[in-house]
Formats: sequence, structure tokens, C-alpha cells
Amino acid sequence: MVPPSLVERLPSVCLNRHLLGWCPGCGSLRALVCLFHGAVGQALTYNANCLLTAPVLVLLLLASLRRAVAGKQEPAGSSQQGRWQPQPL
Repeated sequence: MVPPSLVERLPSVCLNRHLLGWCPGCGSLRALVCLFHGAVGQALTYNANCLLTAPVLVLLLLASLRRAVAGKQEPAGSSQQGRWQPQPL
């Protein structure tokens, strides 16, 4: 585990931030590291949005793993195939 004090000292490696400036995801990595260490207050200072999105993402991952283990198919329309293909207008 990476200690939060180390993450605070590291320079930002986010290409999006360097090219476009601040975004709603800024500070997410630092907030997640703080959450894993139980520093909820410090995580809030980096990105409060992580407190909402991290549990949702974990639940979605667990549901997907459960479906995979049970051998169930994904719901109709949720296939990854073709999701990023251009669509005609």
C-alpha cells in the first residue's frame, strides 16, 4: 500500500490536467489512497466525488464478477462489442 504522505509529494502525472486544466476527476487517485487508509476527511479535501463513486464502482464490479461466476449472460444491450464504434447520425 502506498502511504498518503508519499502520494501528496508526487507530482501530477495526469495528462488531461496538464493539457486542459482542472476536471471533476482531479484528485481522485489521492482521494482513493486516503480512503484505503481510512483518512476520510483527507479524501474529502482531494475529491469529495470519490466518496460517492468508489462504492458504486465496487458494487458494479462485484455484480459483474457474480454474473461471470454464475455463468449468466450480460443483460441485452450491455455488450462491450461495438460500444466505441462510430454510429451513423
